[in-house]
Order: sequence, then C-alpha cells, then structure tokens
Amino acid sequence: GQSALALGPQGGQVAREVPLQPNSLYRLSAYVRTESGAEELQVSVSGYGGVARSISSALTEYRQVSIE
Repeated sequence: GQSALALGPQGGQVAREVPLQPNSLYRLSAYVRTESGAEELQVSVSGYGGVARSISSALTEYRQVSIE
C-alpha cells in the first residue's frame, strides 16, 4: 500500500496493523527525511511474534529505509 505522513516539531507517532501469514517473509520500506537534521526519526516493526526491529535516520535528503 501507499501512505504519507508529515509530523510537526512536536513529533508524533502512527501505527498500522497488517495481517501476516506464518512462515512468510515481509519487508517494510519507507522514504524518510527530516526537516533540519537536528531531529531523528525511527521506523519500527513489533508485535509480530519476533524481535522488535527498527531503523533511524536524521538525514535531510530523502532516504529509503527497509526492515525485513
């Protein structure tokens, strides 16, 4: 699917629940950037029966991040 999210200086959080099939591989990919580079954003995956995983970025240029 496709979604977009913009957060202001106070930050925020969004969550999406996606049904998963057992014994399957999944990848979460997102293009992310920060406005000034002084803040950091985090993309994470949890609650699926495995170890929670995350990736962070503070870049001001768009960067694709992925979690498998």
